[in-house]
Amino acid sequence: ANIWTSGNVGLTTDLHGAHDMGDNAIGWVVGNDGRVVKVSQGGLAYYVIPDIPKETLYDIVFLSDTTGFIVGKMGTVLKTTDSGASWTKLSINGLTNETLYSVDASGDNVAIAGDKILIVSEDAGVTWDVQSLAGTLNIFRDVFFESSTSILAVGTDYDVKSIVYKYDLTPKVSGADANLILTPEP
Repeated sequence: ANIWTSGNVGLTTDLHGAHDMGDNAIGWVVGNDGRVVKVSQGGLAYYVIPDIPKETLYDIVFLSDTTGFIVGKMGTVLKTTDSGASWTKLSINGLTNETLYSVDASGDNVAIAGDKILIVSEDAGVTWDVQSLAGTLNIFRDVFFESSTSILAVGTDYDVKSIVYKYDLTPKVSGADANLILTPEP
């Protein structure tokens, strides 16, 4: 039977999210205090990436070998285009101090979920559609691509009821945000 084994990352902060590059060689881990760790050699080597904003980071995803995103507290969205060697903090219109818990990707599509906010990019993070749910108590803890054309965000409405929102990646019919209609699933 397989057993769990531990590795020593050399950190004392909490770690929250991980991403496997799918090549059995490289992985990524994010956590408190802006910790971003590149894991290589099947978990035998760890490299802490310097110069990351010191916010708590919750999730990480890569679209390709070179392009990736990290999300966290205080509206933190970081992007790399050089395989994680450097990360740039993005400024997204409509995003302020919300805590962002989850990021997922499919092709050039990126989805982010957080505290009273859902965000989608259909061009690898060049432009973003933001739906603020500021008048609600909705907290989205996870977002994922149900298919290549459909995104689901799941969470809670102030711990009173579970919520599931759906976003369809369909051609815009008119106006800048024509397809940014996130609807609760029945």
